[in-house]
Amino acid sequence: MASSEIHSHSQPLQFNPLTNEPYLRLPLPHENIIITPQRLSDAASIVPIMNDEKVYMTTGKPFPYTIDDAHAWLSEGKQQADILLADIARNGSTHIVNGCPLRVIREVQEDGSDVYLGSLGMHRCRWFQLPDSEEKTALIKANEARVVGDPEIIWEFGDYLASSHHGRGIMTAAIGVILHQWAIPRMRVRKMSVIAFKSNFASVRVFEKNGFVLKGVVEDCLDIQESKGGGKTGLYLLEWSLIA
Repeated sequence: MASSEIHSHSQPLQFNPLTNEPYLRLPLPHENIIITPQRLSDAASIVPIMNDEKVYMTTGKPFPYTIDDAHAWLSEGKQQADILLADIARNGSTHIVNGCPLRVIREVQEDGSDVYLGSLGMHRCRWFQLPDSEEKTALIKANEARVVGDPEIIWEFGDYLASSHHGRGIMTAAIGVILHQWAIPRMRVRKMSVIAFKSNFASVRVFEKNGFVLKGVVEDCLDIQESKGGGKTGLYLLEWSLIA
């Protein structure tokens, strides 16, 4: 299929004229921030971010985070993005897809190069706040079994941002772009549930600014890796639904 055909089928994606990489751009005042697919070359940029205490204490990712961890994450993510983009190219601009091929937040420099800042991924909900049980397994299984585009699918975001760029409104804007430019029109997302570590109320505010509602805190429901200090943490639970 010709490049022009692929582009016409991929609304609202934009494409880098030199690399043909798809992206979405954040609105003012963050117009120098874009969201793209993962690149296998991102690994070296990810490791220092994920080993920053201001980041790793707000995620469930392993610590220390190794270059092998980064390579594995990038390889899996790129494969998933390639499948989604091929699906879009085959089936047209109104085709509903089972995910978002864009998840890496980058800052574009004056010379046209870009810097890796973080990640914003979408998945079908996995209910991390619930203990392992038959009930949890049944919830996940039923959610996974729903057909693509089913408005009853519950989705979740997973995100992190380099601490050098915390507090600037970047993640708030990125969530808004993915939600309204991609998730709602291209995935038919209608319900979302997200969690945030109890130590990370800033994340709660980010999601609230995008219409998520704080439902409460589930205390001491998640084990903290020993290398991060051990113990347990509570999780904030937020929900969002599209009001017709």
